[in-house]
Amino acid sequence: MMHNRTSVGNGEHRAELRRFQAVFDNILDAILLVEETGHVLDLNPAACVLLGLGREEILGRAMFQLLSGRDNEADLGMFRGVIAAGGTSGEYSFARRDGSTVEVEYHIKPNIVPGVELLVLRDVTARKKAEEEVRRERDLVRGILEALPNAITISDLQGKITDCNAAAWKLAGCRSREELVGRNAFEFVAEGDRVRAAENAAKTLQEGSIQSMEYTLLTMDGREYPAELSSGLLRDRSGAPLGFVGVLRGITERVRAESERLKLERRVMQAQKVESLGALAGGVAHDLNNLLVAILGNADLALMELPSYSLARQSLEEIRKAAQRAADLGGQMLAYSGQGRFIIGPVNLSDLIREMEGVLKASVSKKALLEYELAPALPAVTADVTQLRQVVMNLVTNASESLEEGEGKVTIRTQAVEVGREQLVEAYLGEDLPEGKYVSLEVSDTGWGMDEATKARLFEPFFSTKSVGRGLGLAAVLGIVRGHRGAIEVDSAPGEGTTFTVLFPVGAQLPSDQQAPHEAEGGVLGRGSGTILVADAEEAVRRVTKAMLERFGFSVLLAANDEQALQLAEQHAGELAAMLWGVKVPEPEGGEVLRHLRRLCPNLPIILASGYSEEEMLPRFAGQNLAGFIQKPYKPDTLVGKVREVTSKDDRSTF
Repeated sequence: MMHNRTSVGNGEHRAELRRFQAVFDNILDAILLVEETGHVLDLNPAACVLLGLGREEILGRAMFQLLSGRDNEADLGMFRGVIAAGGTSGEYSFARRDGSTVEVEYHIKPNIVPGVELLVLRDVTARKKAEEEVRRERDLVRGILEALPNAITISDLQGKITDCNAAAWKLAGCRSREELVGRNAFEFVAEGDRVRAAENAAKTLQEGSIQSMEYTLLTMDGREYPAELSSGLLRDRSGAPLGFVGVLRGITERVRAESERLKLERRVMQAQKVESLGALAGGVAHDLNNLLVAILGNADLALMELPSYSLARQSLEEIRKAAQRAADLGGQMLAYSGQGRFIIGPVNLSDLIREMEGVLKASVSKKALLEYELAPALPAVTADVTQLRQVVMNLVTNASESLEEGEGKVTIRTQAVEVGREQLVEAYLGEDLPEGKYVSLEVSDTGWGMDEATKARLFEPFFSTKSVGRGLGLAAVLGIVRGHRGAIEVDSAPGEGTTFTVLFPVGAQLPSDQQAPHEAEGGVLGRGSGTILVADAEEAVRRVTKAMLERFGFSVLLAANDEQALQLAEQHAGELAAMLWGVKVPEPEGGEVLRHLRRLCPNLPIILASGYSEEEMLPRFAGQNLAGFIQKPYKPDTLVGKVREVTSKDDRSTF
């Protein structure tokens, strides 16, 4: 092995030396024998390959000069210190003659024989390069994971989390990655979803991946939040499953947006339903009022003809009362449709309720306690006093009935409030109202309350939770509030009572068409004169109207439609005193009919008659010089009074 040393004479020793030399020369690691001075005494062929030098270039040279290009006392002192410490291991890199860098792992064994040290060098350049590649790839993957906005978790087959990104531990409400790693993923699934989560994990293990499952998850402190999870299976090189990778996304905002969308859809559907039911109610009320013209009119005419002692008078009075109740029902239906008649003026809601205390007390159950919390200096609202009384009465009656003859409390409260957009959007009829100052009327009760299904149908006409009743009270309230440009809030739940809050805009002016006064009721009856043209599609209405007018001295011409009315107006232009024009709905051609009539009879007073309200009809004919309006059903004195009013005016005012 050591070529410069004296050979051993003993043959057995020479054979052993040859065996040792063969092993020494064929070891793959580089081996150098180094003197205490740091100079190389011997080396194997692998050392020549590692250092990139020939054997003769290495022998006798200082080890440090070979590895670092330096040969000084500092390096030698370090080497002697290492030897004195009993040998060591470590890693070292150096440049070869060709400029390439070699990474080595070294081991020093001092004093293998006196004054000789053993230095073993292993080339780990390839391993180091591979490790660096792995480290770069790992850093790249980690960088990608941390950059992703979605939460990523990696867990073993039992659900234990082995790794995660920052988005994951932050989503879980942890303070660091270490706080989440090591915990079981199922701990963070809400109890109601854990069975489903386990089933989906088994499905992922079977199928390899599963997409977009929604769960309710938990944070570290137990708060619930909705999340969407996509999971996949991690496998080793042989394809055997190692664990799961989960991609989570918190969907709180999406769920909130979806909830808002559904709320909006429900509000739109509710508004459409109310609108369509309102149109239906208005149409039914109109047709009902047409029928009542004939019933009330004929009953009144018959009563005028019968002597006071006639036995038939009582029956006719009963017919008249029933018809009047039907007319009141029609009025409630018009109120629901937002077409009720208003006499507008400033109203202090607190004062109005104080005036009603007596009638309100009489309208509630004897076991009910009626309390008032009325604001002392309440701003005025522009409203119809009669309609507001109906709103208060209907709400208080509804609250009293909710107590079901048991003991309880009904509270009426008024106050001035600032109402914002969010509150208006949540209220019935509030979607298009402006933010600002409103006067609120609250009527609350301590009854059982309502479930969501009942609240959804609350304002439908003829819907009632009671065994008796028409179910028009709250429907009429909704229509009156709509007509006053207000809104309604309902707060109720089973076992918690109910509070209705009606919001009226402070000082708001309703459209001018709703400020037209009622026609004169019950004018002084007397003989009239002149010819009245009555145009109405309903034969029964034409007949009874003709009888009413002729009963008081007027001549009457009848037209079943607009075409006949124009023909009669042209034929009798010089003798017509007035025209009663009954319209069912304001058809688009109605304005054209009026223009034709004006050309034929420029000064003819035209009275509009309809089962719809004055407020609904007159705006459709604005600027058409109508002389007046009469609401169906009308009585003989009302009809005659209106006709005498418009035919006796020298200076005829028009609408």
